[in-house]
Amino acid sequence: RLAIFAGGCTLEAAETVCRGPDGIAIASGLEILVGHSLLWREKIDGISRYAMLETIRDFGLEALAASGEAHVVQREHALFFQRLAERAAPELDGPNSVAWFDRLETEQANLRAALRWSFDQEETAIGLGIAVGVFRFWDSRGHIAEGRAWLDRALAAAADIPLSLRSEAYQAAASLAGSQDDAHRSEALHRAALEIQRQLGDAVGIARTLGRLGRIARMRGDAAESERLLHEALTVGREFGDARGVAKVLNDLGMAAAYRGDYDEARPLYEQARQAYQDLGDRSGAAHALNSLADLASRRGDHEEARRLGEEACQVFRQLGDLLGLAATLINLGDAYINLGDLPSALKILDEAVSLGREHGLKRSEAIALFNQANALHTLGRQTEAASRWSQSLALLAGLEDWGLMADALGELAGIATALGQSARGSLLEGVAAQLRQGHPEAASGSPRTIVDDLRAAMRDLTGVDPVAEAPEGVPPEEAIAEALTANLGDAPPAP
Repeated sequence: RLAIFAGGCTLEAAETVCRGPDGIAIASGLEILVGHSLLWREKIDGISRYAMLETIRDFGLEALAASGEAHVVQREHALFFQRLAERAAPELDGPNSVAWFDRLETEQANLRAALRWSFDQEETAIGLGIAVGVFRFWDSRGHIAEGRAWLDRALAAAADIPLSLRSEAYQAAASLAGSQDDAHRSEALHRAALEIQRQLGDAVGIARTLGRLGRIARMRGDAAESERLLHEALTVGREFGDARGVAKVLNDLGMAAAYRGDYDEARPLYEQARQAYQDLGDRSGAAHALNSLADLASRRGDHEEARRLGEEACQVFRQLGDLLGLAATLINLGDAYINLGDLPSALKILDEAVSLGREHGLKRSEAIALFNQANALHTLGRQTEAASRWSQSLALLAGLEDWGLMADALGELAGIATALGQSARGSLLEGVAAQLRQGHPEAASGSPRTIVDDLRAAMRDLTGVDPVAEAPEGVPPEEAIAEALTANLGDAPPAP
């Protein structure tokens, strides 16, 4: 029976999963096996774990199959890890989050085995219970693609599960899709969750989902709709006492105020969010609010304060192992170092942000970090490297449909082109940027090709050459257009 565990187990797990009608005393049995070198015992974070060699485990699995008990033991194994995931879920945002994140990291092989068995045996409710419980772990610790794959598999088979569990699964899948900047998928899943929440009268769930939809609207460039949804979420969250949801919405409303230039409104919202997270013992949430305050300091021109706050937030995210939060904070910290004139430090920090974004599919983080690196390299006179990073960044931005971010990037490139005497290209880039700042006219259509088509047509009109048609076979349209837009910008003189 012990062979059912992948990567070892705790005494608690062994006693729960391996108990049987024969009345074996599990604890003494484990010690006997350790004494005969069939198991070894180690302590991880103060908890004893027992493990066996894979050759012995293979023999044990064969014996278990021959005994006729395999299905029962496998189901007990899956149920144990479902209960563990459900215990972990509320702890991942609390004061003991690091210990729980680390425990889930240690149990990854068992969690995967339990998920695989659950879906193979059509025990979808068990698998979904595990996935919903650990999705925050997948999100923070960089296992986002894996988490999305498990949740997609679960939702495809989730015909007869309770509506409340289906709603939670939609929200978990939406959050992971959002982390990888898959805005269309994230919005569709949030709306599916919202429909169920309205059916169930789940006021807290409705408030949280409205807040998430508000964040998506902001990324789409619809500031008015974003703030409407966020204020509605805040009202409902406060009415029903959802302190965590309120903290998140306060931070998002601070961002909305900062983006429209109302810094005096943004600061108290960020500070309220930080205090609310601290009251909850949520160190990750408090660090996100701290990063927001660092961004605000940068916008106000207090770059030393931005650096100090950014360093503090990065330290917390590193302690937590929160890679998603770390990637976002490194970008702001790199920007602070650029503004302080320490470009070598900025490039090193942004290198880490690019690597995290690339490794974990965080396209927005990767795109912004690349663009900021390009600006630093341009200032240092490393023009060819700068042009390469501008091109890579634009290729990513073109597929994200974050109109505000795209407008900022194109606007900066327009200034560089104009300074080079390339007035036609500068006008083209600034024209598209202005259009995006007003909200792209087809942004609501959901077509990821809209901005790509616009830029392709503009470059064709300007140069007489279709950059996509002229690109080598296999080069994605976004990359071909980005290279055309940044061609010769590497010849720009460094900034004074």
